Amino acid sequence: MFTTVVTEFVQTFGHLAGQISDPADYAATIVPRLVPAMLPYQIGSTAEFCTMRFNGRPLATDAFDVMLTLAAGTTISDGVTPDLSRIRTEFPYCGAPYDDTEQAGMRPLRELIGLSY
Repeated sequence: MFTTVVTEFVQTFGHLAGQISDPADYAATIVPRLVPAMLPYQIGSTAEFCTMRFNGRPLATDAFDVMLTLAAGTTISDGVTPDLSRIRTEFPYCGAPYDDTEQAGMRPLRELIGLSY
């Protein structure tokens, strides 16, 4: 269902990044890794999510940069990374929530984008 859209995106993004000599050929090799959108994981192995291999995804991995890099065919970093200091070593593993003092002075998203709910 998404193959055509993903292929067009990879071709366009790869072309704009300027590092791919044949964006259509590049897309043909990358898109089968992305569609269908399932993240494989080999039970009992170390999770790894990088441009060379998808095997689960460690919380410390910047998945957005990995996906942009794959689509562009060249390294891309948006400068935003997971806060490693908040990742827990035990279940549920996800980052510890920020408390009120850490969020002091921040405006709610609904105010920033003008929602009135």
